[in-house]
Amino acid sequence: MYPLVKMQVIDAEPEPRPHTTRQSQEEVVFPVMPDKKKRDADGLMLETESVQATDAKVLLYKPDTDYQVIYIFERTACWQLTEIQDWSL
Repeated sequence: MYPLVKMQVIDAEPEPRPHTTRQSQEEVVFPVMPDKKKRDADGLMLETESVQATDAKVLLYKPDTDYQVIYIFERTACWQLTEIQDWSL
């Protein structure tokens, strides 16, 4: 679903802060989520955080690091990625 909402934590003074942008279809870089082979090679874990009738959250993280990305999906006729929240520092 476009525009795709993308939130990243930016290193700002005095503290890091979230920064949100909206990406058009042309701006989105694929793949948006690494495949299993890439996750295994990079030591990343994929976990479903919640699944409801109309939305779902999937967490991609690397244990013992600050790497954490949340993928938010919404369901209308089919599941669509609507937001990526990158909380990594």
